[in-house]
Amino acid sequence: MNYVALSAWPSGTQASDASGKRDGRKPFHRSMELTGRARAVYPAGVTRVSVGAVETGGENGPYSVYADLGEGAVVQDVDGNRYVDFHGNFSTLVHGHRHPGIAGAIHRQLERGTCFGNPTETDLDLAETIRDRIPAIERLRFLNSGTEAVMFAIKAARAATSRRKIAKLEGAFHGTYDWAEVSVRSTPANWGEDRPRSNPPYLGTPPSVCDDTIVLPFNDTERARKILQENGPDIACVLIDMLPCAAGMIPIEAGYLAMLQETAHKHGIVLISDEVVCFRLGYRGASATMGFDPDLVTLGKVVGGGLPIGVVGGRADLMNVFAPQDAAPVPQGGTFSANPLTMVAGRTALEALGEDEIRRIGELGDRLRLASEEIARRMGVPLSVQGAGSLFRFHAKANRPATFRETFADADHAAFLRSLHAAMLLRGIYVAAPFWGSVSTAMNEDHIDHFLATLRECLAELPAPGKS
Repeated sequence: MNYVALSAWPSGTQASDASGKRDGRKPFHRSMELTGRARAVYPAGVTRVSVGAVETGGENGPYSVYADLGEGAVVQDVDGNRYVDFHGNFSTLVHGHRHPGIAGAIHRQLERGTCFGNPTETDLDLAETIRDRIPAIERLRFLNSGTEAVMFAIKAARAATSRRKIAKLEGAFHGTYDWAEVSVRSTPANWGEDRPRSNPPYLGTPPSVCDDTIVLPFNDTERARKILQENGPDIACVLIDMLPCAAGMIPIEAGYLAMLQETAHKHGIVLISDEVVCFRLGYRGASATMGFDPDLVTLGKVVGGGLPIGVVGGRADLMNVFAPQDAAPVPQGGTFSANPLTMVAGRTALEALGEDEIRRIGELGDRLRLASEEIARRMGVPLSVQGAGSLFRFHAKANRPATFRETFADADHAAFLRSLHAAMLLRGIYVAAPFWGSVSTAMNEDHIDHFLATLRECLAELPAPGKS
């Protein structure tokens, strides 16, 4: 495989060979050094839980791979090793690294100022772009992360309904607001039998958080309907992700969505579509693509053009809980909300993410998922791939899981995915652990070919897990 022939390799660097060795250089020495420094200043040696250490069989144990630069579809680490970047900072970089239009917009804004205690025309430009693009959004507010967007969407729903409780799908991750985190860490040991338990997300979680969070079985229409009907008058909102990554990146079934819509309307429950990750599934967002009509929508990641952002938007009457300015039922602010650097980057990113590009990277994603499964099937390896559009998630299962509980990986299967992640990394493919990622507009068929060839090499060397 001639890695250098791939488009978007940074010039003047060397690639890994097929064995993972670096030509004439000692691999990962600088990353190992920085990992040692990090252990002296960060708990567990990392500054966010989602970016952990990788075990590649080296003599110095697990280490974090430190990035140095990115260009197009490629990221380079501090040791000079290069990777085709299917990670994209957890799917944020839909246009890859250093997109010229986004970089130019940021540079021009830097010359005008980085932040102000005033509104700027840049935030109106992005707000109008989002409002005109997403049918469910009539009014919106800018924030700094997907977590904040979900938090304020829940607050808005509570204020509008005068109810405390929320409902969410079992296993789905919606950021780190206490109620939104419930059940994310559920396992067979605690997830309950007849109906999902509301399990605390962290040690010391106040009991009231779990008491006020109702967990719905994923893609089980009738059981979820029964739970919602029993609790309907007490529920402020239902939090929904059309493609929940932490729950396996399993697409929500159309009948399940229709039930949620019908039952929520019947009981006056606010429907929140969390599209922080899945917005990229369609030009007008995931809910519009799925024919779903939410009351509120939360956004992040791709709509910030690679800079921090959160958005909560929806029906004008619901969004009015953030008004009037000095006596709003839900006060909302943030020193860096609507930061002009993010505003110009986000507008440029959305303008470059047209329908043709969404369709193209979706087709690349389709090919990656289907061909990966076919390779595994031919090699007798129990491996399936869930996802949609330009998003994918691997499971150490012979058949695609259809519910959150079916995604659970025992110790053997979890170890296999970790080993596959490390093996792909050593061969120049970077995905998010345990094994998920996305296709960016900086990619083409060559990048998918490279991914598939590398996957075939890795599966030929790794011992297969027990079939499931």
